[in-house]
Amino acid sequence: MPENTRKYWALNGEYFSLCDSSAEKLEPGYYEPEWTNRGVALIKRGLKSDNLFEVPESVSADILASMGQFWSREDRFRECGLMFKRGILLHGPPGAGKTCAIELVCNRLIAEGALVIMGSRAVNLLQGALTMIRQAEPDRRLVVILEDIDRIIQNFDSELSSLLDGEKQIDNVIFLATTNYLNTLPATITKRPSRFDVLYEVGMPCDEARRRYLETKFDGAGSDEIIDEAVKATTGFSFAHLREMTIRMLVFDTPLDQARDEIGTMLAEPQAATNRGPIRCVEVAEANDADEITDAEFEEIARRGGLP
Repeated sequence: MPENTRKYWALNGEYFSLCDSSAEKLEPGYYEPEWTNRGVALIKRGLKSDNLFEVPESVSADILASMGQFWSREDRFRECGLMFKRGILLHGPPGAGKTCAIELVCNRLIAEGALVIMGSRAVNLLQGALTMIRQAEPDRRLVVILEDIDRIIQNFDSELSSLLDGEKQIDNVIFLATTNYLNTLPATITKRPSRFDVLYEVGMPCDEARRRYLETKFDGAGSDEIIDEAVKATTGFSFAHLREMTIRMLVFDTPLDQARDEIGTMLAEPQAATNRGPIRCVEVAEANDADEITDAEFEEIARRGGLP
């Protein structure tokens, strides 16, 4: 029998079809739903990023701590008759490190046996995939990634609301979303705790975060003096800008000053890390009545213990 011959019967209602193999559970991993001629399927993907690394005051560490606390409180959710789900929204300027933070979180969760599902911009496709998973594995921990949620909302506002806390919602899940443009999101997302319960602001990397990044990339190719100079010269740079600067310096032998000046022209406007560091967190319930959250309001919440 040829190796590529399908050898197992797959049963769907009264219909039988041949398949390559069968599994009671999906392997831990990162999956993306797709339409096929047989309906919804899950395609296993690999995480792609340049040498993921943890930076000081990393939002990924805060998210993992928050998720760990959530997963450990399932009994309390059940005792209170509550849906066992959580929503976390990361926002900040492009290139600040939101995607990197999510990938660090996903790697850790996958190592612990979770399924990470990439939320397609076709929310009905995502809904079909989640329903299929829950039918096969009702108790499996799920994390659903909704990158650039502002774009998803443009086409699937009502469908997304239904999935997050409406008639289509599922149990035992964390929704992890990102946006570069928090001010464009409707209040039904940013001020609705049943949809997104915690907001993290991911700001531009501070001096120590930029130093860690540059040390990782140069890895012996530059002296401490060069790295010190690069850290001082890149205040307000995002990780995306730092990456391009290191490419110019290490690959194209561009001097530091020239690379910094060239990349500096790509900055939309001067950005600087705040004294609080590159991340801020607020419980949605704390700010639910405000039209927007000011720095003073964040500091007041911090004094009351609202920040981690």
